[in-house]
Amino acid sequence: MRTPNKETELTQQNKIKLYTLDVTDENSVDKATEGILSDFGTVDVVTYRT
Repeated sequence: MRTPNKETELTQQNKIKLYTLDVTDENSVDKATEGILSDFGTVDVVTYRT
C-alpha cells in the first residue's frame, strides 16, 4: 500500500481487506495467499499496480 495511513479508511468499506506482502519473499507470498484463501475461499481477480 503506497499510503499505509489510509488503511483504516479503506478497511471500513465493505469487503476490503489488506494483506502485508513482499513479492521478493516467497514465505511472505505464501502467508498472504493462505490468509486470502482462508478469508475468502478463492481468488477471482489479481491486479498488479506499479
